[in-house]
Amino acid sequence: MILSIDLDIIMEPCIQLYNRDVKSGEVGLRHSNWDTLYKTLDLKRHLSINKDNLDFIFSCLTKLSKRLDHVYVGNDHSCIINAINQEYTQHGLKIPVDIVNIDHHHDIAYSLEQEDMCLKYGEASCSSWVFYLNLCKAVNSYIWVNNPNSELYKGTTQIDGGFVSIDKFKFIESDYDMLFFTPSLPWIPLEYDDVYLKVLTC
Repeated sequence: MILSIDLDIIMEPCIQLYNRDVKSGEVGLRHSNWDTLYKTLDLKRHLSINKDNLDFIFSCLTKLSKRLDHVYVGNDHSCIINAINQEYTQHGLKIPVDIVNIDHHHDIAYSLEQEDMCLKYGEASCSSWVFYLNLCKAVNSYIWVNNPNSELYKGTTQIDGGFVSIDKFKFIESDYDMLFFTPSLPWIPLEYDDVYLKVLTC
């Protein structure tokens, strides 16, 4: 089983204030993107971190990174596709896989355009990697661990599994054979870079 963790889970509840306006392109554009967000939205006084979520993912990462031989870190969540492929080809990961994804976003796909990119061109984004893996018959089950204010999946793709709020999720360390982590920096305000760096060193 794979545990996938996206750092944006720590930005509840304020992430919904800017969620639709974030540009998820090149990380190099992050500073200008946030400059624009600060100018167009009254954000700074509303920004905060959910400390319970941060403590929880820090605990998960620390425990699993000590136990597992192969821990993967990707700039964005679509990098999990390469990580799974590497774990399959080099270390015998069994496909299809069971995935638990701790994430503010479901990442199945948020639009028909994202689905079309997977279907027609075999290209997945950070918002459609689950759809892509399911299309490739690489997903056995998918459980999404979300925030209370996460936008639920509204598409029609059927994937075994479901979703659970992070405050109800029970983490059992021994369940997992692989760990993937992404900082999802476009969704993390610049003020919290120290948090991102701390999490990376666990």
